[in-house]
Amino acid sequence: MLGKRITVTGNVSICQGRYGVSNSTTANASTAYPVTITSYQYATYRTTEKLDFSGTAVSAYTAEAGTDNVVLTKISDGKVPSGVGVILYSETAGTYDIPVTDDTPTISDTGLSISNGTDATKENGIYVLGKKNNNVGFYRWVGDASLVSGRVYLAPTASSAREYLSFLFDDETAGINNVNVNHNDNYYDLQGRHVEHPKRGLYIVNGKKVFIQ
Repeated sequence: MLGKRITVTGNVSICQGRYGVSNSTTANASTAYPVTITSYQYATYRTTEKLDFSGTAVSAYTAEAGTDNVVLTKISDGKVPSGVGVILYSETAGTYDIPVTDDTPTISDTGLSISNGTDATKENGIYVLGKKNNNVGFYRWVGDASLVSGRVYLAPTASSAREYLSFLFDDETAGINNVNVNHNDNYYDLQGRHVEHPKRGLYIVNGKKVFIQ
């Protein structure tokens, strides 16, 4: 959580009193939380309010760990409950103001965990979002101590044995780009195996699904 931003709209003159904003009915305040997306294009985020990502340039996803991949499911209405972790994605890096909502989100569990400062350790086999060799995904935590309190992580399942779990979207048509082969990139199949000479088909490249024609 990076903090919150208060935006006040209305007659500016009413905001200049000794004690700040007056109780005038001609002004209204909306609360938004700034969310920063880096060049990764993906981020994990812990909410402290109910947020509404619909209508913004940021999409929120739930996660489910499997044997080789993490299945990402887009939250269709964009509404995220308070006190949970989510995976965020945006095509463009930057800081976005995400509005707080009074609506009741349709989901309650996002499949992600939040560190309490003691239990998120490498001995427990947890995964954290990272980028190595241009591949964004979840990697085994190798730190000597637990993740700091409040950080989002992915708990392993009994079948999660890999050091790296690539992203796989629940909708095979979501986020797929048609590309020409660039041999400077690393290609992985949908089971997370590195492919030296990719041919026609669906691959994971730089954390995204691409289709080679």
